[in-house]
Amino acid sequence: QTLKLESTAQVVLIDLNLQFGGIETCLGVESNRSFVDLLPVANELNESHIHNVVDKESYSHLDLLLSPRDAEAAELVPEDFISKLIRACRRSYDFVIIDLPSEMSVLTYTALEESDLIYYVMDLNTLSLQIYKQAEMLFKRLNIDTLDRLELVINKISKDTELKVKDINSFVSNPVATEVRLDYKGVQSMMNQGEPLRKERGEKKLSPVAKDVRKWVLGMI
Repeated sequence: QTLKLESTAQVVLIDLNLQFGGIETCLGVESNRSFVDLLPVANELNESHIHNVVDKESYSHLDLLLSPRDAEAAELVPEDFISKLIRACRRSYDFVIIDLPSEMSVLTYTALEESDLIYYVMDLNTLSLQIYKQAEMLFKRLNIDTLDRLELVINKISKDTELKVKDINSFVSNPVATEVRLDYKGVQSMMNQGEPLRKERGEKKLSPVAKDVRKWVLGMI
């Protein structure tokens, strides 16, 4: 959303949490459409097909390809369809952002392989660090190349955080893309209301999380 508000780029967000979704709730979007509606035209996917299915976030006009939010429908999605969907989106958009589930599946693996950059979101605590190391080993076993492709997003930073960013440098070889402060009260209230964190460009009053993400995005574009 910030990427769309702060630039003229064409941006699409794909929610690959097939069983439960979630993006639509966070952004206050109601729709019966999802990217599985594109399955019948998988072999000839083009810009027109995609634009017939996308929803738009009302403030930033970010394009959204929503999850079916249905376990049964999720089982109907073949591996090669995800590749075709991502590649078709690449032809139509400047940025294709994919929200992946935390568990590894064939579809998650396919999306990771298709990606130019992988952002791994983690908290600053011992448990998160252990899970990251396990994920790192899994990437190696699956031959997913993370060299110059995987960067860390350090989430929920506060004065009470167990570790500091400098503490993990000896355990983690991948670079830190950005740090995002803890703002549970601000973020949770917006999510409960189905309101996005950003509503317009040049807003004077931004939450700590929105400020951190904006700084990250401005350094990216």
